[in-house]
Amino acid sequence: MSTNRRGRGEVQFNGGTHMRATAPARAVAPARKRRFGLWTAILVVAVVVFLAAAFALGSILLTYHEGQKSYDDVADKAFLSDSALSDASGVSLADLTVDWDALLAINPDTVGWIFIPGTNVNYPIVRAPESNPDKYLTIDFQGNSGGWWLPTYGTPYLLSSNAADFSDKNNIVQGHHLQNGEMFAAIADFADAEQFNEHRTVYLLTPKGSWRLQSVSLVHCSGSESIVQTKFESDAAFTSYVADKISRSIVECDPAAPDASVISRFFMFSTCDSNTDARYVLCCVPVEYAAANSSGEVLESSAANNANNANNANGGSGGISMVDPSAAATIDDAAKEIVS
Repeated sequence: MSTNRRGRGEVQFNGGTHMRATAPARAVAPARKRRFGLWTAILVVAVVVFLAAAFALGSILLTYHEGQKSYDDVADKAFLSDSALSDASGVSLADLTVDWDALLAINPDTVGWIFIPGTNVNYPIVRAPESNPDKYLTIDFQGNSGGWWLPTYGTPYLLSSNAADFSDKNNIVQGHHLQNGEMFAAIADFADAEQFNEHRTVYLLTPKGSWRLQSVSLVHCSGSESIVQTKFESDAAFTSYVADKISRSIVECDPAAPDASVISRFFMFSTCDSNTDARYVLCCVPVEYAAANSSGEVLESSAANNANNANNANGGSGGISMVDPSAAATIDDAAKEIVS
């Protein structure tokens, strides 16, 4: 018997062709379907995650944009000092004008305005109500708040334990550190000594008068540290407090900070360290004060007079009173006019 292979599954026997049994095909289709289904599920999940992340990122960026636009609109209406924004080198207190009526119409908790030349810090300041001291952590100047997972601008606010006219020995303003560099983010940037010393002038404006402040220290402390203190048992206790904050500066002042013994008024601007559970606190002292007239405008002569008596702003020995006696009653009554 001879055999010759022909087609698949055929064998020739002595000239005849017969079919032979072939092995059944392997059942591979179900396995392929399972693999295809698994990769499809992974792809769908990846697309859903990507779209959710894109939506979240877009929402965050939109919130940042809308939040800053809201404050830009407020500044356009109320901070009437375009020359100071374009050229801060020759700014005087008389150059800085705020429309307090416009601000109070938007938010009756308004107590001031902070401006740090050369930075993004240019915002109204409110005073947190004693019944809700953390209100402005999440509420912006126009009363808006973000969602629970969205960034919130909040509003720079004077502590409710402080007098609304900044007449306490120590006045503390808090503001957020936003990742887009807005609000008080610049204060954290002052951890760089060069940045700190290039931006030591801080303007604090109020309806009854304006201060030109100079930073004397940048403290970096734990978020749980009890650094806030607005009342002191004695002048000696206050001096000790100020000396401690100056000595704890993480940057070296150039020129050096004045001795704590000649400082009788202190201003602190606090923001969080976005990388750790800590805070940056910019400590400042006044070097110039100018009272405002009945329209809220700082008088040029008043500013010039006080510029020649810089020590009076600190209330140091040899200087005149921090507040002009004729304006003292008006400034003392500011809280009644500002806080509703």
